[in-house]
Amino acid sequence: MEDQNKYIRKLINYVCLDLGDGSTNKGKTLLLLGIRRLAKISALTTVLLLVKLRKQKISSSLLKEAFETHKVFSLLSLLYPVLTSITKKDKSRGLQLIPFETTVLVSLLNCRSNISTWLLSYVSTESIYDLINNLAVIKKWSKLDPNIVLSLKQIILSLIIPCIAKQHQADSTIYKLLFNKRSYIRDFIIFDSVWNFLSLYNIIKQRVQAYRHRKQFDNTDTTKGYAHNKNLHKRSKSSFSLNWKPLLDKLIENQDIYDITNKETIINKILNSFFVKNILPTLKWTIWRQSVYKIFASRDKKNKVSNIHSSVLIFFSFMILNGSNNDHHMDMNIRTGVIKYMLRSLLTVRLQKTDLLNRRMYNKIATFLIAQLAIYNYKH
Repeated sequence: MEDQNKYIRKLINYVCLDLGDGSTNKGKTLLLLGIRRLAKISALTTVLLLVKLRKQKISSSLLKEAFETHKVFSLLSLLYPVLTSITKKDKSRGLQLIPFETTVLVSLLNCRSNISTWLLSYVSTESIYDLINNLAVIKKWSKLDPNIVLSLKQIILSLIIPCIAKQHQADSTIYKLLFNKRSYIRDFIIFDSVWNFLSLYNIIKQRVQAYRHRKQFDNTDTTKGYAHNKNLHKRSKSSFSLNWKPLLDKLIENQDIYDITNKETIINKILNSFFVKNILPTLKWTIWRQSVYKIFASRDKKNKVSNIHSSVLIFFSFMILNGSNNDHHMDMNIRTGVIKYMLRSLLTVRLQKTDLLNRRMYNKIATFLIAQLAIYNYKH
C-alpha cells in the first residue's frame, strides 16, 4: 500500500523541522534556522511578485498581497520552532501536537486573502485518500485479483465522468480532453505519445535506480572502517582468480557462443520494443475516448440521457475493450492518480460554485480541519 502523499509529508516535515517528534535540529541554533528560512521565503515571494508583474503593472494592492504572502509563510516556518523550544521538555502525545496546531491556526488567522480552492481540494483529496488507504478493510484489497481491482477502478471512473460533463465548463482542460470533437488519428497520436513517454520514463527511472544501487553496493568496501577487510577480499579474490581462471575463461567462451547463436534479430527487437507494445493499448483508449464523445454528444435536449445511463454505457465500453484475453486485460488499466486528479477537479469546481465556502472564514475553517486529517495521517 502507498504511504502518505509525499508533498503533504514534505510540507509537514518542513514545518516540523524535518522531525516528527518535535525536537530541534542537531547542531543548529534557532536564530540561524530563522535567518535561513526567512531568506528562502523572501526569495520565493520575490519570484512570485516578479512573475505577476509580467502580466500586470505594479500597484499597492499587489505589493500588499506579496507582503501578506510573506507574512503567512514566515509564521508557518518560524512559529513551530519557537513553540517547540518551549514545549520540548514534555514528551506527552497531546503536547507534541500543540506547536503544529498553533502554527496552522495562527497562520490561517493572519491570512487575509482567500485560500486557493485548488490547494484546498488537493490537500482534501489526498488526505482523505491516505486515510481510506490505511483502513484495515482497504488493505485487504491488495490480496484481491488484479482484474477485480481494475473493474472497481473502471466503475469509479464511469461514475465520475458524467459529473465532470455536468460540472465543468467547456473551456476547462479536462473537459476538452474528454468531450471535445477530435478525429481518431489525432486521439491515437495523443494517447500513443503519452504511453511512449511513460514507458520511456519508467525505463530511465529503472536504469537510474539500478545504477545508484550498484554504485552504493560498490562503495561499501571503500570506507575507512573496512580497510583491513578490503585487503583480505583482494587477496582471496586474487587466489580465486589463479585457481579458477581457466574454467571461467572456458565458461565465458561457451556463453559467447551461446549468445551469438541465440542473438535476436532486429525485427524481433522492434516487435518487443515498447513502441510496438503500446500500439494495442493506444488503439483501445482511442476507441474508448471516441465512445465517450459519442455518448455525451447525443445528450441534447431532444435525447436527454441521465448520468446513471451514461455511466452504464461507459462501463460497457470498458467491458468490451477489456476482452477475454488475460494477457491484454490490463491494457485498460487506470492509474490511481488519474482518478484522484478527476476528483480534485470536481471538488475544485464545487468549491468555486458554493457561496458558503467562498467566504474567507469558512474557507479557513475547512483548511484547518483538513490540516488535522493530514497530521493524523502523518502521525499514523
